[in-house]
Amino acid sequence: MLKKKFCLLVSVAAVGLSMLCTSKVNAASPEVKRIWGADRYETCSKIVQEGWKSTSEYAVIVNGENFPDALSSSVLAKKYNAPILLAKGSILGDKTYNELKRLKVQHAFIVGGTAVITPSVENTMKSMGITTERLSGQDRNGTSAAVAEKIGTDNGVILTTDNDFTDALSIAPIAARYQMPIILMPKDGIPGSVEKFMAGKNISKTYIIGGADVISEDTALKFSNVERIDGKDKYERNINIIKAFGDKVNFSNVCMAYSEQFADALSGSAFAAQGANPIILMGDKSSEYTKYFLTTKESEIKNITVFGGTSGIKELHEQDVFNGASDDNSNSTSTTEVGVENNGSAIVKQGNWVYYSVNDGKSLSTSKFYKEKSDGSDKVKLSNDFAKKIWIDGDYIYYINYYGENQKNCFYKMKNDGSERSEVTNDAPVYVNFQDDCIYYAKYNKVDSDKFSIYKIKKDGTGKQAIGNEHGMYLTLKDGWLYYANLDDGSKIYKMRTDGSDKKLLCNDSAENYMNIIGNWIYYCDNENNNLYRIKLDGSEKQKLNNSKSRNINIVGNYIYYSSIDDNDNGLLCKMKLDGSENRTLSDVDCSTAIEVQGDYIYCSGFNSNGIYKVKNDGTGYEKISEDKYVISLYVLGDWVYHVDLMSGNMTSKLYRMKLNGSLDQIVQ
Repeated sequence: MLKKKFCLLVSVAAVGLSMLCTSKVNAASPEVKRIWGADRYETCSKIVQEGWKSTSEYAVIVNGENFPDALSSSVLAKKYNAPILLAKGSILGDKTYNELKRLKVQHAFIVGGTAVITPSVENTMKSMGITTERLSGQDRNGTSAAVAEKIGTDNGVILTTDNDFTDALSIAPIAARYQMPIILMPKDGIPGSVEKFMAGKNISKTYIIGGADVISEDTALKFSNVERIDGKDKYERNINIIKAFGDKVNFSNVCMAYSEQFADALSGSAFAAQGANPIILMGDKSSEYTKYFLTTKESEIKNITVFGGTSGIKELHEQDVFNGASDDNSNSTSTTEVGVENNGSAIVKQGNWVYYSVNDGKSLSTSKFYKEKSDGSDKVKLSNDFAKKIWIDGDYIYYINYYGENQKNCFYKMKNDGSERSEVTNDAPVYVNFQDDCIYYAKYNKVDSDKFSIYKIKKDGTGKQAIGNEHGMYLTLKDGWLYYANLDDGSKIYKMRTDGSDKKLLCNDSAENYMNIIGNWIYYCDNENNNLYRIKLDGSEKQKLNNSKSRNINIVGNYIYYSSIDDNDNGLLCKMKLDGSENRTLSDVDCSTAIEVQGDYIYCSGFNSNGIYKVKNDGTGYEKISEDKYVISLYVLGDWVYHVDLMSGNMTSKLYRMKLNGSLDQIVQ
């Protein structure tokens, strides 16, 4: 298993957000801890051992296989500062038995009827000297109402759907912390058990999770002071729930649970409620909406707790959720300048010069911004700035000047000899494009995640104006049009003129994972399977290019090079023509973290391949050119392969480089 302590740094670097730094230069990277066992019962036991290290007078017992009755239990658990423990239906189970003994539990609440948790389970606990109290109804709605009666309605109630578990688990730690009972509801109508519970109660606030397609308007009108929290899918609702209670959520520890199974999230909900920590739901890939939100909280996140083993949240998915989606335009053709390599990255080459910034990770006062010849000679210090991302346009260098955690990072420019240094704007832009005298960019506001705009500004910093308020990813300028994936509309592909007018929807597919413009084509990965597609700039002639889960896409000349990711996050090195023909595998050595094409060679790395490899672009001559290391990002510029690897000392994001043949592997000072 990789060293998880540095997962946030790893994931950010892995997408090219910053090969030289993270957003936490002066702070320690979050401590990442995975709590898991061989099955859900052992995982539950491990969570309880972490959260309840000594004794607990109370415990809450729920069915570990059947979610509906269990969903309301987190609020009850917090009321009595009790852990949630899983029974196997007809038996208590060794893990739960041992935890009840270790905790010296005196009283257990059983949530669910005798068909859900049998009398034999209850009898086992009684034989241990534990008194029991069963909370149940005729159905899942009645059971949730019975638990709600035990909680009370002083702080309001929460209504969630009764036919899925994700919404209830999203709000469970918040509901538990602030003692708002979770009531399970059908889409239409109010069950008799819920009506009986409501009778005579003055409910001050009703939170309904989901839109009218989940719980109807007719139902909503029968409750008082209703506030809906909705989203296009369970991941967006998960984040919107957290945002709705933002001032009540403690982000110092962020919990993560697999969205496709309820047990680990349920076990962890009582744990998370102790510290008012959020639970982030993770599927088989990361939601872009989740990534955006977490970038707004990265300065607050000190610890990350993952519930369950890697059969749920895989290691790379765990890291990927923290990818700095708002800062990444490494795949964007964001400049009209010919001959600039990796524009918009942390290390950029123009002509015979390479530009980069370094920092020792201890103090920003040690920052240096350098240029040097591509053979490593003639190093020149340009400034004492820490350049988080660099763009070059003509004779000028543009960069995000990083001031430190919780500071206002700004957009600067200077000539490529270091002179005429000045601030362009106090924004920290992403997806930067240059045309004539203007710069077009998107700005993601990390203070208020609801504010995201597309801007136009003159290169001297004057005339700034917002030309669109969309969450526009992969913003790319082409022939007087701005193309982007609109996160506000399911990441569908749009274009608009450079003054913000004549907005057009080009494609209904979601392009949140990748989008790039080459010639007269827009290349993108769909959100469903991450297959690669292309459409013409007018949205016509849609073509599917492969059936692979695609990552690390490089389009060079007439070919597309990419990683085809399997279920174990291994990436096969593949190549095909721009129209999808001649698609073939060049190597089965893992290249899941990086692919760079330079001349006749491809340089690549993967977590499972343990080093940097190169291969000819026809697939021959494959060889390992580095010592064993976990490489998380690499760029090939001039005579050097620049890279950051996971095992680089104290993980202050040190930059290394080696010759193209693997010799002279050295740290860049």
